[in-house]
Amino acid sequence: ELNCKVYAVEIDGNAAKDTAQYTEKIIVDNIESYNWKTEFNSIQFDYIIFADVLEHLYYPGKVLENVKDFLKDDGSILISIPNIAHNAIIINLLKNEFNYSPIGLLDDTHIRFFTKKTFDDLIKKVGYFINYETAIYINPRNTEFANSYTDIPPEIAEYLQNQPCGEIYQFIYKIKKYETS
Repeated sequence: ELNCKVYAVEIDGNAAKDTAQYTEKIIVDNIESYNWKTEFNSIQFDYIIFADVLEHLYYPGKVLENVKDFLKDDGSILISIPNIAHNAIIINLLKNEFNYSPIGLLDDTHIRFFTKKTFDDLIKKVGYFINYETAIYINPRNTEFANSYTDIPPEIAEYLQNQPCGEIYQFIYKIKKYETS
């Protein structure tokens, strides 16, 4: 629709087959094998998208460092990342529960977990600048955990409800190689 040329790296062969029709080229591989660096070595991208990807990697910072050379100077990296500090998870921890599931914040394929601070620190450490950020907010009762603030003592519930990132389910970032005004 937008006349974009899309290149992709997808670890799942079936997902790659479904996606191939929308791409100029798709590589079926683990992004952390870095074979894409050879395949895409002559391309500079306007946008690089990590939509729910970085939490599945052993070394997300290394991947972010490596894609920097493939990003145009005025290009952007778009990232969505789940919030491990969501109040639904904290309520579960207070109930002595930490259960992985096939989808969601504790997707059983997640390798890394981030809070806002730890992800902001990673962005800074690898030398990027946050150009824009927003978030998706979900009340704990509407998550896959279906927790309620009434499941915990009122003073703890009040404390959690006052946490600025407590109901952020997912952070959305636009980062750049250079600081912009």
